[in-house]
Amino acid sequence: NTIVEESSVLSSSSSPPNVESDGEKDTKNKTKTILRSQFFEWVSKNFAHPLSGLNDGGDFESAIYYERDWRYTRNMALRKEAQEEQNKVNNLNCKIEHQIFSSKCKQSPNSLVFHPYDPHVVVATKDYLTVWDYQSSYKLSQWKPDLRNHNLDLSYRSAPHLSVVELINSHDVSLILAGYNDGNIQVWSQFIDGPPKLVSGWHALPICKSPSFESSSSKRFITKHLSTTIMYNMVIFLLVFQWHSNGIKDLAI
Repeated sequence: NTIVEESSVLSSSSSPPNVESDGEKDTKNKTKTILRSQFFEWVSKNFAHPLSGLNDGGDFESAIYYERDWRYTRNMALRKEAQEEQNKVNNLNCKIEHQIFSSKCKQSPNSLVFHPYDPHVVVATKDYLTVWDYQSSYKLSQWKPDLRNHNLDLSYRSAPHLSVVELINSHDVSLILAGYNDGNIQVWSQFIDGPPKLVSGWHALPICKSPSFESSSSKRFITKHLSTTIMYNMVIFLLVFQWHSNGIKDLAI
């Protein structure tokens, strides 16, 4: 009998407390609880979340959610302020006379883009990507992208270099979209808070040989005019193939 009674007590204590069970316990044992709460159930929900952090954005009490909510509110205020400034320019009520940022790069900039909400500017030179804070003139990060995965035959073409840069997802967590003269595109993240991370990359344009290319039989000749490369058959003077051979000059979202 003693064993049965102890097991029944343990089973009843292992169940989560609620209002009804406490009331029944109060009636049977004639004891009153001083304070009741659902703290245990609330804490248990946190242990049920995955540790990978993939679903933190959906948790209304997570730090990521509060950060995104703050960023959304800030962006709304900045858009309103920018609209007011644009109205002043349209009404010719302001003058552009103050220089807010000046910097010297080791290489000539090929492309640059301003962040629409943060005081950041991304500069792409031939070999480097640089992120500046133009309010404090502080260099946030600078790195040389890895080009080992570029499918390029250096025997007939010069080494690839950066030609254009663009920002994507700037309303939340910004990503850098970099384009190269050989047709490759790379996407970078974590370029402010940590070492830049390559998120993705792919080849957007076909690789074309240089205008000086000739086949081994010397029956075909390739020439280039502006952005078009043309292949001729020198035996019968026939146009064999024609394609667009420019690198990436612009990116649009």
